[in-house]
Amino acid sequence: MKKSKKLAVLGLSGGVDSAVSAYLLQQSGYEVIGIFMQNWDPIINGDFQGHKKLTTSGCSAIADFQDAKAIAEKLQIKLIKVNFVQKYWDDVFQKTLNEFKQGLTPNPDILCNQFIKFGTMLQYVKRHYPNAKFATGHYAKLVNLDNHYLLQIPIDTNKDQTYFLCNLNKTQLKDCLFPLADLNKTEVRQIAQHLNLIVAYKKDSTGICFIGERKFKLFLENYFQKKPGKIILYPQKKVIGKHDGLMFYTIGQRKGLAVNHPLNEPIFVFRKNKSKNELHVVGQSFQDQYLISKQATIKNFNWIYDDHLKPKINEKVLVRFRHRQPLIESYIKKYGKDAVVLCYPSGSKAVTPGQYAVLYSQEKICLGGGRIITTKK
Repeated sequence: MKKSKKLAVLGLSGGVDSAVSAYLLQQSGYEVIGIFMQNWDPIINGDFQGHKKLTTSGCSAIADFQDAKAIAEKLQIKLIKVNFVQKYWDDVFQKTLNEFKQGLTPNPDILCNQFIKFGTMLQYVKRHYPNAKFATGHYAKLVNLDNHYLLQIPIDTNKDQTYFLCNLNKTQLKDCLFPLADLNKTEVRQIAQHLNLIVAYKKDSTGICFIGERKFKLFLENYFQKKPGKIILYPQKKVIGKHDGLMFYTIGQRKGLAVNHPLNEPIFVFRKNKSKNELHVVGQSFQDQYLISKQATIKNFNWIYDDHLKPKINEKVLVRFRHRQPLIESYIKKYGKDAVVLCYPSGSKAVTPGQYAVLYSQEKICLGGGRIITTKK
């Protein structure tokens, strides 16, 4: 009797990373089924402003699906299309809009991984293919240590996506495969070229998860009315113009302020005063004084391995506050009831409330992450 192959269900996005992941899984002895997710519909979701061209951008999901079909045909794998538009709206986008309303700068990519890719999608796979592994084209590595699956930084540290996986848990990880763990992006493209895949030279996706690259302020104007307020220059405390609404700006922002100011240097956003609806900015020569912090309060911290590997007070750990940021030496100063106080003595610029602080062990194991609430010097 012929032994059946191992089964892997792969999120096939129509990009080069998931395409090469499918091939690598086949080479490792897996039967592969591809799943293409549609999570955004610009018509249903009222997304009309902020596109480079509405006609092409509105069809980006269609173009991606056509690429996914071409990949599946080339590699001779089954392809399924699923629609999670409503789930994405409820679990990711509404939460994102609520955080913008609070004056925060949210990270929808982290929520998308938590609730959609490794939530709704993984549940779909378990329900329909209970004996299958779930694979994605993320640049991340899983290390099996005594049946504990540890999330580790991959070979390609520049493409490392563990930051975006910080809200997962050990139960989700044990069912996952990351075929690109030991490859860099150049090697991935070389494999795609060797296989003559249609996406070998396709540009990497950027922008919001499943929504894509946008003129961001115009995109948000689909969902928010303008709420003008003062722009105040520090340390002079001088009003230099008006902003259109705090939700349209983020800490550290330089471009798009559209004000005339008396300085012969760029200005940067360093604070959003929600109670007064004021945007506080500072000149480049003062940015270190106003933008660098050394302590952050982090809420809703997700420890991937529960209390296992949870660092002790003052134990050295590494942190990053945004994707691709170099890891910074840090330590936990205090564990509160629902918050963590984190210190990073060397300081970091533009640590932004609403974004995530993600911790790593000295061995580059991702320990988890939480939402930044406040910072201080």
